[in-house]
Amino acid sequence: MTLELTPDQVTRLALARYLLQNAETLIKNPQPFCSLALLSLHDAVEMVLDVVAEAANAPVSAGANFANYWNTLKSLADPVDLPLERQMNRLNRSRVALKHHGQWPNNDQLTTHLDTAKAFIEDVCDSVFATSLSEISLVELIKNEKVRELLRDAQQAIGRNNLRVAFTNAAHGMLYGLEAMPSFDFPASPLPRQTELRNLSPGTQDFDSLLRPLAKEIDDTFRATISRFRRTIALVSLGIDLSSYNKFEKLTPAVLFFRQEGSAERSGIAERAGWRVNGQIEDARWCIDFVTNFMLRVEGRERSY
Repeated sequence: MTLELTPDQVTRLALARYLLQNAETLIKNPQPFCSLALLSLHDAVEMVLDVVAEAANAPVSAGANFANYWNTLKSLADPVDLPLERQMNRLNRSRVALKHHGQWPNNDQLTTHLDTAKAFIEDVCDSVFATSLSEISLVELIKNEKVRELLRDAQQAIGRNNLRVAFTNAAHGMLYGLEAMPSFDFPASPLPRQTELRNLSPGTQDFDSLLRPLAKEIDDTFRATISRFRRTIALVSLGIDLSSYNKFEKLTPAVLFFRQEGSAERSGIAERAGWRVNGQIEDARWCIDFVTNFMLRVEGRERSY
């Protein structure tokens, strides 16, 4: 049978997807830190089980173990058959061993648990809710209308297999999000202004004309370096993984705001010339998730930085 999802249940499934992604990040750490991925995997599976029980109106008690979900859902008048029961019970026992006895699984066991948890959640979304896990997103929770619309369009572009639009819209959304950070103001440059350059030169016009563009280039480079540094500090303060941000930058085109000559108002967004798509559909979805995660952190945090 196919169960209908409420908006709240869709959000919880999206959180389960986020927990899976978090586990994929944690598992890259050395032992014993990578074993914490098991806790995220367990939470993701448990969240999905709770959504299924609620959507099916199954009488599963709070705090029930995994076996109770399978047995109760199978006993309904319209039974719900969940996959991978034995594998999920193994994951549950491994989580109990870690959390209550300090016994962490080895790397191969962790990888197996990750693969089976992901397979379980994907199967449930497809067979029980008739939807794809990859299409479940937290985009609708973003308050910034401009960013939300850009990411919606990016998702639709993936459906049309237009990855150029998907990656580009993700880059645009990130730019608008970065602009929304209060700490993203650039400091004034301590280098001398061009009008002061004659004080540094012998006073000859030729010398001044050579020094002026050089000083401007140094000034621009300094400002760009400070801008990058402040962006990094802001991302770290939000808990954004810098290696993930670097991955995002490699997958998406470089974009920046620009102004028309003679205008004080911002006119739009410019993109790096010659950029080519170098990612797949999974990469495009990952970029959308990355911007979504970033925006929810920005909007959910007190703006005191």
